[in-house]
Amino acid sequence: MIRMLTANTSEIDDPEVAVSEILEQLALSENLQKNAVGILTCYPECIESGVVQAVCDSLPFDVVGCTTFANGTGQDQGLTTLSISVLTSDSVHFAAACSTPLQDQDYLNPMDGAFNQAAAALPEKPAMAVAFVPLMQFFSSDVLMGALNQIVGDLPVFGTLSSDHTNDYSKSAVIYNGKCLPSSMAILLLSGQVSPRFFMISIPKQNIQQSALVTSSEGCLLRGVNDMPVIDYLETIGLCKGGDMGIIKVVPFVVNYNDGTPPVVYGIYRFLEDGSALFGGVTPPESTLSVGSMESADVLSTTTQLITSIVGESNAQGMLIFSCLCRGWALGVAPLEEMQVVSRIAGNVPYHMSYSGGEICPVYNERGQVFNRFHHYTCIVCVF
Repeated sequence: MIRMLTANTSEIDDPEVAVSEILEQLALSENLQKNAVGILTCYPECIESGVVQAVCDSLPFDVVGCTTFANGTGQDQGLTTLSISVLTSDSVHFAAACSTPLQDQDYLNPMDGAFNQAAAALPEKPAMAVAFVPLMQFFSSDVLMGALNQIVGDLPVFGTLSSDHTNDYSKSAVIYNGKCLPSSMAILLLSGQVSPRFFMISIPKQNIQQSALVTSSEGCLLRGVNDMPVIDYLETIGLCKGGDMGIIKVVPFVVNYNDGTPPVVYGIYRFLEDGSALFGGVTPPESTLSVGSMESADVLSTTTQLITSIVGESNAQGMLIFSCLCRGWALGVAPLEEMQVVSRIAGNVPYHMSYSGGEICPVYNERGQVFNRFHHYTCIVCVF
């Protein structure tokens, strides 16, 4: 069994004060079991000030994580908060590693190296992985998801892409033992008596409309819908004109692979000169493409539904939660409201929540086979 300890600090400038607050809340001398690992999310300035390094140095185990738009635990939530959770257990083993920087033409080898390094430190085959992936500008995030799937095989992977509060994500980074890693992946592997459960929720069904058939695509590059160029199709339903991204930037697209797995939600990154569109994920031919929408009320209602069902039915001992950055944006002037909903419903169940540049969560088909998928506009939960 895994126990989750959580702590927060709003001290982003003074490393000594931040360390004192974190250690007092964790009370490691009383709560730490045989094995442990830390998961840390924070406002980017916490790295620049030395707070992250000091907190990681004060802990007697590895710490992985990333920057985020906002984060929190049951104790506190905030835009400039540093949150940390400690997974500790006598029966579960933890091993973490980070890759060398990922390059446009060489990302598989660094990711594979980090996975193998972590796996070699475990006494048995890993049961799951938690991945912290950099938000990269030069290729689609689903390319990294494909690489991860090639590396881990049928191992379930849960995780997030880094995010931040800037318009261009220039301060976004992965964190490994206090180091700021803008282009590296950190991975955490768990083995032993661990039976993770995965939950997710995205756009309400009533908000999904305008279904069409994908007729031409190459991986994440969507070329044709209903036998017409994708840009022409989007013009026919009033979503763009002449390739103008405009409203498209905030439109969620629901992709049903028609293979027995739940639909996934992606956004469009950009249009290409030939009228095709680069999606956040794979849109294979013969899949169904639908247009969705998400307002503030939808974010709060779906999160309420998800966390209520988990707390009420799953005997949760701890929850790791990643919610899409777009969900936070949809909340407008009340960006912490979704986290406050989680805090209210979770009660005494410890949790760690942060906003994500993209969500990684397994889905299962009707035969129980696992497929690790990349998501947008989604709130995902790993229950320990």
